[in-house]
Amino acid sequence: MSSQQAFAWLAPELRQPLLDQLHGPMPRGREELAYRVRPKHLDRALVDGRLHVVMNSYYLQPAVCKKALALRQTGRYHLTFIGCCIREEQRPELFFDEYYEAHDYLEMYELLSNARVHALSAVIQPLLNGACVVEARLRHGTPALIDINDSLYYMRTDPHAPDCRAEREILERATSFLHKMPAWAVGEMRAAWGLARPDFLVHSLPVREYFTECAALTPGLPASLVFAGGIVPYRIASTRGHENHIMDPLIETICGAGLGLGFVVNQNARNMFWDEHAHYIDFQRQYPRFSFEPGVPFFELPGKISRHNFAVYWENVRASTYNSKHFAINMATKVFSYLEAGLPVIVHTEAPYIREFTADAGCGLVYELDRMDLIPDLVASCDHEALRAGVRAFRETHDNSGAVGPLEAAFAA
Repeated sequence: MSSQQAFAWLAPELRQPLLDQLHGPMPRGREELAYRVRPKHLDRALVDGRLHVVMNSYYLQPAVCKKALALRQTGRYHLTFIGCCIREEQRPELFFDEYYEAHDYLEMYELLSNARVHALSAVIQPLLNGACVVEARLRHGTPALIDINDSLYYMRTDPHAPDCRAEREILERATSFLHKMPAWAVGEMRAAWGLARPDFLVHSLPVREYFTECAALTPGLPASLVFAGGIVPYRIASTRGHENHIMDPLIETICGAGLGLGFVVNQNARNMFWDEHAHYIDFQRQYPRFSFEPGVPFFELPGKISRHNFAVYWENVRASTYNSKHFAINMATKVFSYLEAGLPVIVHTEAPYIREFTADAGCGLVYELDRMDLIPDLVASCDHEALRAGVRAFRETHDNSGAVGPLEAAFAA
């Protein structure tokens, strides 16, 4: 099938943006691609007696790797990753048998839409990726799973905007979809969008091999907090509707109170344009206990951030243009990296789903979103050792191996 005929199952006004992206340029920063050995088995459901599952996302995301790791540890799966940018230090060989960077969206479409394997899974950001695996299901009957990181239903203020309608059509034509939302949120989305496809909850729970212990509080020394994750450069955040990523209030409040605060910032593309983060890097001159550092692969992150005493979960909700429900239903993958590092999590009251897995489970502290100034008092008065013990207890009963059951059910849906 010609790429000009792609996605004919979408209404013209929903299809055209995907066609434009399919034939358009890739985002900047990929530089020279490192993984260009073309996958060999995209027409086989079994490889060496193992079930062949192909996973896709633009970057090699931690949540994708954790799903692959859970499957790989069973010994029953041959795993292939097809993406568009894989940083070499992300070590794709730890999680996949084959891994490949597409030259452009057209090549990604050709590989995914023609795959005839045991199952395909694609992270639906961007929508194009999800549409490619749905194409394989409609063309060849290949089971196609849509992996939702953040649904547009909860990102947009109008859940029936064109891109939301496109997401709905992709979900409804998939075999099933994976998510990390509370049941009430999935129910609301299902009712509003009229979804009949089965869904499966899969969290990026802690990996036992990555467990470490955070630093104990030292009497007489200020506590140190860490924020690890993606941060949109200030200029882009302030001009393109990503105001929830404007981090100034967190830095000024925590460091202004004399506490330490470290940012460990996700690296996705090979060339991350760190000069565009100068707005935050410059805070290091004003606050000696503030640090802004490039990130490390997620499997090295617990070791890097464990020198701190607490992790902090914060987003600039008041400045955000997102649907406010997004923050209530969000489960950030980095929260489980915090727990892998042994860090109690300080979470605000408007993130109830994250609070359920952290503070409510004895693994952290709660603050009012508009009273960040009280965080130093919370830290000073808490029983840090009890919180560290709560983290250890949580990790013993919630680990990444639990992803296998729902993933296998999703394949067979």
